[in-house]
This record gives sequence, C-alpha cells and structure tokens, in this order.
Amino acid sequence: MKLDIPQIDPSLWLRLKLEAKHRGLEVSDLLVEALYQFLGLSYKKQILSKESNLDRLAGTWTKEDAKEFELNTEGFGKIDEEMWE
Repeated sequence: MKLDIPQIDPSLWLRLKLEAKHRGLEVSDLLVEALYQFLGLSYKKQILSKESNLDRLAGTWTKEDAKEFELNTEGFGKIDEEMWE
C-alpha cells in the first residue's frame, strides 16, 4: 500500500520508514497503530510482520490433510501440451 501524506517532513518520513522496518511492519500499519494509541482507543487488530503472517497456520494440518492436499493438487504442475499448440 502506497501512503501519500502531503507536506510530510522528509526526516519524519524517514524515521517512520525505519521504525516500521525495525518492527517488520508497513508504514501504514505503524501509523494506524499509533493513531489508535494517540486517541486512547483499544487496538485489537493483530499486526503481523511479513515474515510471520502465516505462522499461525503452521502445524495445523494432520498427515492425512497434507496427503489429501498433495493428491488434489499434483496435477497443477502438469502442462497441457495440446492447449499450447
């Protein structure tokens, strides 16, 4: 998401970008969190870093689920030669 804030001081923008990067967030997510805190509102949305946004799903499949997924998707890697003639 590109965030365009007219007339923002370049040094402030740089600090925002550095803080967001340090925390693994987008600048827009960092700003939303800061606005909630500034206004004294409860911030319930969980902001996940880019690296961990699927961590909550890790290990949730059984071996049977994984096997079924593999069976159902094994044809996805095959190229239909007739379609490309």
